[in-house]
Amino acid sequence: MFECSLDVQNTRSGPNSRRQSVVSIDLSKKESLSKSIAKNALFLHLNEEEMSEVFDYLFPSIAEQEDTIIQQGDEGDNFYIIEQGAVDIYVNDAKVVTLGEGGSFGELALI
Repeated sequence: MFECSLDVQNTRSGPNSRRQSVVSIDLSKKESLSKSIAKNALFLHLNEEEMSEVFDYLFPSIAEQEDTIIQQGDEGDNFYIIEQGAVDIYVNDAKVVTLGEGGSFGELALI
């Protein structure tokens, strides 16, 4: 499974915690990710330049089957967009949904 994650600045990491992506994103992947990001209410107000800035902070994150990406109760610091594969979401140890390609989670880390 492969995901892209948006690294965000947070108070826990301090004011210099942002890092720019060292991975360039090709046009077709950028278009696909744009569609995924556009579904999220947090990004609806962004203009093209601001959206381009968002892409500067994307970096790849790989998870294997059975990996726990984030556990309920943990403080999140990334927003994840599923590029390939699927992720099961559990609340109180009960599976509530499976997110597939184009799905996203962790948006509270951006607030």
